Amino acid sequence: MMIRVRFVMAAAAGLLLGGTALDVHPALADGKAFNLSATVASACTFATSGASWGQQQNVVTGDPNAASPSINFSTSINATGSVNATAEWKSKASCNVKPSISLTTQNGAMTSTGLNPNNDFNHYVAYKAVANWAGQNVNIDANTPNQTRTQAQSLSGAASGDITVVFTTQSSNKPFLAATYTDVLTVTIAPAT
Repeated sequence: MMIRVRFVMAAAAGLLLGGTALDVHPALADGKAFNLSATVASACTFATSGASWGQQQNVVTGDPNAASPSINFSTSINATGSVNATAEWKSKASCNVKPSISLTTQNGAMTSTGLNPNNDFNHYVAYKAVANWAGQNVNIDANTPNQTRTQAQSLSGAASGDITVVFTTQSSNKPFLAATYTDVLTVTIAPAT
């Protein structure tokens, strides 16, 4: 009996240490194949911090990391006309699928409610915005008041890195009607459709 026990243990030890096929009965062998997977949702995001203002001329800017950063062009626009003004916003952006980048002007220009257009005065402030991300540029000329407009560009593949948006007002020798002029320009990064 003692010899048999030693033999069984020796056979088991042979199995664990790379014993031959003769040590194991084929009906006792078994195995499991595991199917492994992971799903990553598509996501396009701007960095939540680290944004900054780059080049600025004739503007006053707010917190670049705010949900809606502000740019005030009042120092470049007055009753006698306007001069070119520039603000450059920089951040990080990432999209883990083929994305598109778009610029949308809500009002078509910086406009004011309640103004009556007058040929002798400007009744809106025209500007241009250019977004650059992953080597692609998107341009929008916001020079047509009261018209929401969007310009978009698809990228060739997933992208991550610096995004820059440059805002430039257009100069004018024509005086402006007294008012507060506003627009909302939205920069969107999203999975391309």
